[in-house]
Amino acid sequence: MVEVFLLLPLYVDKHLQSGSDVYASAEIFYALGAMLAGIFIRWVFRNSNTINSIIVLMLLTAAIFYWVAFTKSVGVFYLFSFLIGITNAGARVLRTTYLFSHISNDVIGRTNSVFSVINILLRSLFLLLFSIAWFSEGSNVKWTYFICGTFVLLSAIPLWKLAQKNNAK
Repeated sequence: MVEVFLLLPLYVDKHLQSGSDVYASAEIFYALGAMLAGIFIRWVFRNSNTINSIIVLMLLTAAIFYWVAFTKSVGVFYLFSFLIGITNAGARVLRTTYLFSHISNDVIGRTNSVFSVINILLRSLFLLLFSIAWFSEGSNVKWTYFICGTFVLLSAIPLWKLAQKNNAK
C-alpha cells in the first residue's frame, strides 16, 4: 500500500517524468502479475518447501526494487510492476498456506492479529519515513525503492535461518 499510494505516483512523475498513462499501465501489469501468482504460484513451487519458496520471492523482490531504483526505463518499470504483482501475491498465498498448515485453529486468530499489528506498524513507519519532503524532490524517490529493497533483503535473513534450522532436522 505504501508503494502503490505514496511511492508509485511520485516515481512516475518525478523519476520517470511520465504521466498518468504510465501509472495506469503499471497498475494493469501489477494486477496481471498478482492474478498469475494466485493461479500458478503453488504449482511453480510444488517441489520446494514453503519457507524456501518465500525466501526466493523475497530475494527476487529485493533485486527488482534495486533495479527499478536505478533505472529510468518505463519498460523496466512495467516489468517491475508485473514482477511485484507476482512476488507480493505469491508470498501472500504461500504465507497463508504455511500458516494454515502449521498453526492450530485455536491460535490462528491470535497469530493473524500479531502479523496484522506488525504490518500496520511497519506501513506506518514507512509512510512516516517516505513522507519526508526530501523524497519528493527531484529524483530522490528512487531511494525509497532502494530502502524497500534493503528492508526486504534484511527481512529474508530470519527466514533463511529458520529454513536452515528446519533443513538440519
